[in-house]
Amino acid sequence: MFRRRMSRRWMLPDGEPPRLRPLLARHGLPRRRPAVTWNAHRSAVTALEHHATGGVFLSGSFDGEIRLWEPPDRVLSSVHAHTGAVMSLAAVSGVLASGGFDGNIRLWDIADVRRPTLRRELLGHTGWVVGLRFDEAGRVLASASHDGTVRLWRVATGELTQTLAGDGSPLTTMCMDRRTGTLYAGSARGLIHVLDLRSPARLSALVRLAEPLSALAALPDEGAILAATTHHRLFKISDRGQVVTASTSRPPSWPTAISIDAGRQRVVVSAVDRTLRLWRLDTLVPCGFLVGEGASLGAVATTADGVVYSGDDGGGIGRLEVGKDEVAADGHEGSIWSVAIDSAARVVLTASSDGTVGVWDVDGGRLLRTLVGHRGWVNAVALSGDGRVAVSGSSDGTVRVWDVDGGRLLRTLVGHRGWVNAVALSGDGRVAVSGSSDGTVRVWDVDGGRLLRTLVGHRGWVNAVALSGDGRVAVSGSSDGTVRVWDVDGGRLLRTLTGHPMAVTSVYLGSDQRSVLSAGYDGLVRSWDLASSRTGPRVLGRHRERIWMVSAGVTGAVAASAGADGTLRTWDVARAEVLETYDLKEPVTACALVEVEHGCLIAYGQRDGRFGLLWLAMDDSPVSFGPAGVS
Repeated sequence: MFRRRMSRRWMLPDGEPPRLRPLLARHGLPRRRPAVTWNAHRSAVTALEHHATGGVFLSGSFDGEIRLWEPPDRVLSSVHAHTGAVMSLAAVSGVLASGGFDGNIRLWDIADVRRPTLRRELLGHTGWVVGLRFDEAGRVLASASHDGTVRLWRVATGELTQTLAGDGSPLTTMCMDRRTGTLYAGSARGLIHVLDLRSPARLSALVRLAEPLSALAALPDEGAILAATTHHRLFKISDRGQVVTASTSRPPSWPTAISIDAGRQRVVVSAVDRTLRLWRLDTLVPCGFLVGEGASLGAVATTADGVVYSGDDGGGIGRLEVGKDEVAADGHEGSIWSVAIDSAARVVLTASSDGTVGVWDVDGGRLLRTLVGHRGWVNAVALSGDGRVAVSGSSDGTVRVWDVDGGRLLRTLVGHRGWVNAVALSGDGRVAVSGSSDGTVRVWDVDGGRLLRTLVGHRGWVNAVALSGDGRVAVSGSSDGTVRVWDVDGGRLLRTLTGHPMAVTSVYLGSDQRSVLSAGYDGLVRSWDLASSRTGPRVLGRHRERIWMVSAGVTGAVAASAGADGTLRTWDVARAEVLETYDLKEPVTACALVEVEHGCLIAYGQRDGRFGLLWLAMDDSPVSFGPAGVS
């Protein structure tokens, strides 16, 4: 809580001290538990399959165990199948195939699902088994492996009938159109191979996506497949190798599995960020989430009636329903890496790994518009003093200038040879600076769209920049552990501040152009006085993990810091002490603070795509606060 002596002008007119209160509940992806969550395994669920003909589910885990079960939580049988993780499962007509991290395939008789028995072991792969599929008759088993080969096995005898090599790179995923007997295998080089099991002469190249493949799923009704890549993209590809549709909005995290709900025309995509996201099957446009604590890291299965089962890294399996547990995507679909507030506290901008910038109304908490144009993560956003012009920086290497009120792209600033990690804008919106993974800070004429000069000196990525209101002094922070102060007009390095033992992730420059705040991987917030003879910084305090961002208002009296430990902290800068610590449960990746009439408005963003606003006011007595859903 503030102390009155810190700023008399933040008192209410009637003398009553303001209170700390939430202005806006967190936006983005809601969290609630699935309809059913149960601890199915003792370790991470690594494979999940719905055996439609048997009416049971098959699940495999990291500890090599396979379980056969009926929903919601009735275990029928359990066997220890492999010495390592169970990587893939397939079942047909009373036969179960399991593939392990050990490269072995085992066939099990599950005619009696309560007493599965081992038929035989199929040996030959030298890498883990990434996919298994039976042909429609159940006579042939196809296996794909990280060793780069597809192998065909005769189920009745266990005989290896063919070994087919791909493009020489590891295979990462496989699917089958059982109606046509066509097998598709994806590689780490982005090549999708195709094989007709009715006449399996060789693996043919269907299409190369130039991005490593992470998941495939067949669309038998369309004669097509869906492909997900590690570059966070989805593609619909015809059986002739033509890209029919490509997603323009990227999944914010690495897709690990695809499941189809054909009845509702939805694509369910699981990802390493433990979310289940929904995409329209026809357009590949994101349309919502399936939300719950038991979301998948890679194991997901969908039944014909739209029930989705997902496994998590703790051994749990959650049950969700498309439609019933579907939530519309009304916020960001990726992590928020930067936030900005205009000086009048009218709008908040949020920059996300989903490639967009969100413009939010502070008073109503509404998403006013979405700024679309970047072809990669948006890592940074900054606003002019009047909130009418914004700049954003992206992993696509560009800085973009926006008309905030109109939602229009004004111009694109090109010049960096790497990711743009940070941007700052002068008060009048005419000068911008940007920091990049290419190690440079660049100064731009916003109106003319020209590069004015390049500031060189850092020996690592530039992760943070700040600019004085008049656009004449800039500060930058780098992975080399230094904070550098620059004369923008002359392009000269004024000072190098050392003291961070690790990467610097955020910097702040006070309106007096003498006070600097910095934070980084070591979890400490540091304060520097450029006018002082003191060479080192003062340490305000620490987070338990790295700090992603630090911010302060015009006077610099109060600062806020966003931590990977899930906390947002506010600081009395003069006293070098923490004012409040807010436990927001998930990593806080961004924050911005602006001083308003009776206190401070703090915007924050989180790794799970949610953001919120806090109102911080002076008060002599302790008060408790938590945003919606946070205790």
